[in-house]
Amino acid sequence: MFIWGESQIGKTTALLAGYKPRHNHGETVYVRMPTGGSLDSFLRELAEVLGIPTGNRGEDLRRRIISSFDDRMLLIVDEVHECLSEHYSAKRGMRTLNFLREIHDRRNCGIVLSATNVFRDAMLRGPHARNLRQLWLRGMTPLQLPDRPCKADLDAFARAYGLGPAPDEASAVNVTFTDDGGEERRQKVVQNPAGLQAAVIKEFGLGRWNMVLAEASDYARERRKPIAWAAVISAWHSFERTSDFSGTEGGAV
Repeated sequence: MFIWGESQIGKTTALLAGYKPRHNHGETVYVRMPTGGSLDSFLRELAEVLGIPTGNRGEDLRRRIISSFDDRMLLIVDEVHECLSEHYSAKRGMRTLNFLREIHDRRNCGIVLSATNVFRDAMLRGPHARNLRQLWLRGMTPLQLPDRPCKADLDAFARAYGLGPAPDEASAVNVTFTDDGGEERRQKVVQNPAGLQAAVIKEFGLGRWNMVLAEASDYARERRKPIAWAAVISAWHSFERTSDFSGTEGGAV
């Protein structure tokens, strides 16, 4: 099974959330593809997850890993696009993907490969598409995730932090911050929460937006107040001062 989607939309978080309660004493195995996707690095990573001593080398390590799976098990491999990264030799990644196919063929276990759309494009239209066809034909219909969460999902994330849906109207918030000279300043910030939410999601993804919500939650807890969208605006202002939030709309006035 292939899962494809843009970066920072929650693929890894969703996989881990599903993996933990379904681990079932080892019947489901989650592993993250190491940077570069080389077979040697992946074998060591997978061996550690399976509890196999990494002192084993070569064919012995491969054999022990393959024999650890059976037809009742599911292997989840995250960040598979590392295998076809432009920054590394694709031949190294091809060996890793072929090894995953070998596990599936010899042990008949389920395998989920999760990756960004970069992997999808490389697999279907890249220079190694012909060699990857064997892997592709073994898969079910891929799950293509949307680039951005819908409003209902965004409302659900807001509820998880104790907020209602983002209001679509401008709100003025007085924020306090320390300037570059170490002086404490106060500033009036006017922002539309719904517009801010949409802009951050579009420019930086769900991961960054959740960072803002988490910061707002901490901000409210420190002040022993219920969280409100004013705290989100204040958290966004803090991020804007310390990182590249230039893509958001409706800044401070």
